[in-house]
Amino acid sequence: MSKDKWGPSSHFDSLGLRLLTHKEPTIDKNDPAPLVIEIQLTDPLKFSFHLIREPDEDYREKVVVKDTAKKVKFTLNLTKTVITYSHYMHAERRTLMPICLISTII
Repeated sequence: MSKDKWGPSSHFDSLGLRLLTHKEPTIDKNDPAPLVIEIQLTDPLKFSFHLIREPDEDYREKVVVKDTAKKVKFTLNLTKTVITYSHYMHAERRTLMPICLISTII
């Protein structure tokens, strides 16, 4: 994905989503504490995600997702701070195809 495509996609607003944390597409992480990304929902959605440690190491097992009718929370347990991670999130309504909503570089 090109760097100009980082951050919420054009579908973000159309699905009634609003970022509650980390409004910028790049997140600087300077400590070993978990990183939390929260998104407000207006409709119930099904989420999926992918987290990679650049260039191509799968880190999905480092992510815990908790969602309610009003909010989804991604907790990323990243122990290394001077590394590039990429977080991709997809969402879908129950009757639609998945839509790439946000790409974040950490």
